[in-house]
Amino acid sequence: MNWNDSPDAEATDLPEDSKRGFLEALFAPWVRFFNVFFSPGQVMSELAREPRWAMSLFWLGVLSLLGTQLYVDALVEFQLEAAAQNQGSELPSESFLKVTNLAGAFVALWFVVPFFTLFYWLAFKVLGDQGSYKHWLSVMTHATVISIVLAIVTSQILEPAAGQPPGTARVSLGLLVGAESGFLANFLNGISLEAIWSTLVVATGAAALPPARRSFGSAAFVCFLLALVVVAIGAGLASLFDF
Repeated sequence: MNWNDSPDAEATDLPEDSKRGFLEALFAPWVRFFNVFFSPGQVMSELAREPRWAMSLFWLGVLSLLGTQLYVDALVEFQLEAAAQNQGSELPSESFLKVTNLAGAFVALWFVVPFFTLFYWLAFKVLGDQGSYKHWLSVMTHATVISIVLAIVTSQILEPAAGQPPGTARVSLGLLVGAESGFLANFLNGISLEAIWSTLVVATGAAALPPARRSFGSAAFVCFLLALVVVAIGAGLASLFDF
């Protein structure tokens, strides 16, 4: 604003600038979500300089809800086709499936991601790393988008093409085991393509966090150990409760 401008000039300019800044902050996570697939080092370096997690976690939740909705729709369609061919028994209603799965997606993103971020942050803190919780939450939020997008691709493209039920065409070490249940099968199923990819991105972020004292190889080694602990706990719980 210049001295010769009328008093109304500031009133018209500032709201427009504020609106532009808000829109940039609102949609900037999608640029990082795209880049994390192809330039994870660049994204993690950016997050190391300036943590960004709140709006990213919000959009990640929206993406998860979308993926869950598509998954439930695919599951219902598969069940209807199986029932028409007398290949399946009576299954829960569509409304029940939607409520339970959408609720699960909500809990998984806005509770589990911050919880596991705390686990990784504390583990690296014990090892002497100085990255803040906000830095780690930024890293974990952007790494998680890989798992969600690959899950959507699997349920909407790979599984229909293979004629398999939703949630079964997972590219994991579980393919080496014929059994569908049990601790070993659950553990190997947890070591999937998306889990490995996400872990490598987390390691990239860990190596970039200030002060950058840890190499990528060292960060990857620690991240994979922590990931295996998480997978083992999940496999144990799945075996215990038979789900």
